[in-house]
Amino acid sequence: MPSGACDFLESNNIKGPIFNTLGFGSYIGYRFYPEKRIFIDTRTDLCKDDFYRLYRKAQNYPGEWRRIHSEYGFNIALLRYLFGGGTDRIIRYLYKNKSWALVYYDEASCVFLKDVPLNSAVIERFKIDFSRKKLRPSDINMRVAGFFEKIGETNLAEKVHSRLLKRDPGFLKAGNNLAAIYINRARYKKGITLIKRLLDSYPKSAQLYAN
Repeated sequence: MPSGACDFLESNNIKGPIFNTLGFGSYIGYRFYPEKRIFIDTRTDLCKDDFYRLYRKAQNYPGEWRRIHSEYGFNIALLRYLFGGGTDRIIRYLYKNKSWALVYYDEASCVFLKDVPLNSAVIERFKIDFSRKKLRPSDINMRVAGFFEKIGETNLAEKVHSRLLKRDPGFLKAGNNLAAIYINRARYKKGITLIKRLLDSYPKSAQLYAN
């Protein structure tokens, strides 16, 4: 559950309507009702089918996101990125959109704020600029590396996987992901060298052979 993200909203007195991921709705509602109203929660039997479909479309299509935003006017997006959930496209869209600012992320969730006067002070203080940001100790884990890849910050994902592999040379998942990054960026020799080394320890790994 997004306890850290909600702590961030609470400690910085961030107000306004929230667009939230389905699975986070109950927790956010518990934390903030009636001050903040959730967009949706897991009680989908209470929703009209059209509303649930609208929610799903908003996560996958920028045009639908803009339409739903114009109707409901939320200025906070609290999204789950861990374990999929269909949020990859909307997270990438908001990260690239200059009208929104990434102000928080942890091992499971992220928070974007709409660039409006109500949020300007918080954005000025907390907006995350990865071109200047140094990796924190809490960033050195597989979950955060996955988040970096989702938003297109592949260089940071590569650094995290490299550090994880340096810490534990036999870390199969980190090594496999790092090799995939090398291959996807046309650094084939480096990727294949890493795969061959890992195959010495994991000769039955289907993922390594696939790469």
